[in-house]
Amino acid sequence: MKPATHISDRPRLISYHISICILMLAMSSCDQARPILANTPPANGEPLVVITNGGKPDYSSYYPEILRNEGISSFSVIGLGDLAEIERYQVAILAEGELTDAEARKLENWVSRGGRLIAMRPDPRIEGLLGIGPRAGTVADGYFSLKEGRWGVPNTPLQFHGTADLHRSLADDRRVGAILRGHRIDTGFPAITIRQNIGAGRGQAIGVMFDIARSVALTRQGNPALAADPTGGPAPRAARFFAGYLDSANYAIPQADEQQRILVALIHESIVNKVPLPRLWYLPGGRRLAVVMTGDDHNANGTLSFFEQLRREPFSDPGCSVDHWDCARATSWVFSNVKTLKRGNAAALVADGFEIGPHMAMDRDGGCGSWSNVDDLFNRFAARQIEFQNIYGIEPTPTNRTHCYVFADWDTEPRVERQLGIRLDETYSPYTIRGTRNRLGRLNGSAMPMRFTDRNGSAIDVYQLVSDIDYEYFDSSASVSDIRAAIRAMIDGALKPDGYRGFIGTHYDFSGGLEAEVRNTLLSEIVAHGGRDKIAIISARQLLDWLDLRNGSSFSDLAFDGSTLSFSFEMNHNVSNPGLEAMIPLKANGRTLHGIFHAGSNVRIKRRDTVDGVPYAFIDAIDGDYRAIYR
Repeated sequence: MKPATHISDRPRLISYHISICILMLAMSSCDQARPILANTPPANGEPLVVITNGGKPDYSSYYPEILRNEGISSFSVIGLGDLAEIERYQVAILAEGELTDAEARKLENWVSRGGRLIAMRPDPRIEGLLGIGPRAGTVADGYFSLKEGRWGVPNTPLQFHGTADLHRSLADDRRVGAILRGHRIDTGFPAITIRQNIGAGRGQAIGVMFDIARSVALTRQGNPALAADPTGGPAPRAARFFAGYLDSANYAIPQADEQQRILVALIHESIVNKVPLPRLWYLPGGRRLAVVMTGDDHNANGTLSFFEQLRREPFSDPGCSVDHWDCARATSWVFSNVKTLKRGNAAALVADGFEIGPHMAMDRDGGCGSWSNVDDLFNRFAARQIEFQNIYGIEPTPTNRTHCYVFADWDTEPRVERQLGIRLDETYSPYTIRGTRNRLGRLNGSAMPMRFTDRNGSAIDVYQLVSDIDYEYFDSSASVSDIRAAIRAMIDGALKPDGYRGFIGTHYDFSGGLEAEVRNTLLSEIVAHGGRDKIAIISARQLLDWLDLRNGSSFSDLAFDGSTLSFSFEMNHNVSNPGLEAMIPLKANGRTLHGIFHAGSNVRIKRRDTVDGVPYAFIDAIDGDYRAIYR
């Protein structure tokens, strides 16, 4: 696939977030004020279910990862063998896969009684339910577009990965967007179809012509066909998975995140009048952006002086709170002879909230070669952990960036890391990717860390973070103004009202020169953009703890009678809470949120904001039972 040439390659991070009002223009027949129908599925319990299947590779099991990443925890997961349980739910996400005639009939009956179905790359047996014609062809690893201007720039197609089916939408369907050939030729076939008012229960059936979970996973991890070689040459890097797979014109766009938020938009519009879904915000304390400040000390002894810089103003005030991300903190992955970290200095820095761990390499203090097999990789990484603990007297960290960005195949490295207690990996980098030089963007289409998948599409409990800002992305001839413009564009893309939200990973190695220029420019831009009040500077360990907090907390026992939403919330108390926030929809069933109560007391609404076209009320998320009153 050749990169598109009709869009400028200049660094840019304009808003590419979806507007729910625009996306759901085709659903205008939903009638926001319609009361709940008595013959719809029950409104109590978990309102959403993911229906997985047994296909191989089966990315259906990645939908829970997507939902949790989007702050949604009120869902269950069932297999096709348990399809009778669908009667308990309001909305179902049906993953790509084959259906039997009996399974198709169960889905049709459920929808006719008022169920809301979102079917990914639907099986031919439910074409009639969805109101689409027979498959007329396919497009593999192509593009799709929605309404012009929807992404902030007219006619900006986004990539999908996997296969999309081409179906005609019938007369009573609404067509949303289009599947494209190449990156600009409209096939005339829709990307999404929406059929309303099905059966006596006035159900709904939505067809998405490619599997969002598969596309998100492949967009994040690259082309699996390029991961077949277990070694990938003398110094295999993750960047090779994206050769010819990432359209460099879309480098600045969080394409995987946007696909997830299309799904969230469809879920919200399908369910908001039945059971408005509470969600969790992406970062602590209402922030839109955090920089994960990580470096590799190749025995350059730069860690201590840099950490001391972060301890001082304007990055950290006296008495600031590390737990609330008010103090700037960072990670240093180190070789075996960083002298200034010996004699207890490393332990003191860790006690002060910094992170220090082994910089994994194929050999002690370096080596860019690859491993030969799984046992070899395990032994090399385990040796680095033992060396580190013996030399510095502290336990190895649960995060890692492998030296030289070595990442030889699709899933071996995260599987080995998980065995060794490493649960966040920052080895992915656009190093050497054509079209990314002197630019900053989103190699994996995401600003949010999510888990790796194995070869069958199942999540591995190791989070993927990309080294987004790295001095090696710039030519030695790049000016300070060039570097500043690239960094500023990336930060601006998050802080604008309708920008992306998430995290920026970094890479530096205390080598001086250009490396120091990039690092210092990033710090000065953080200060210029409002400092720590707007942009947190955190370690990789702090990020991992946040992900465990957010993804391990959950809403449950949802019930909605048309005017009162009740639910419970339980927080993961195994890690610190830097400021978890819940989002409650402001509009539901033709009514507006009037008040929120927790354990009988009124809850202070911290702010009201619109997220991807949907207005929400934000509150501090604490354990207990809640009631949200709509009038």
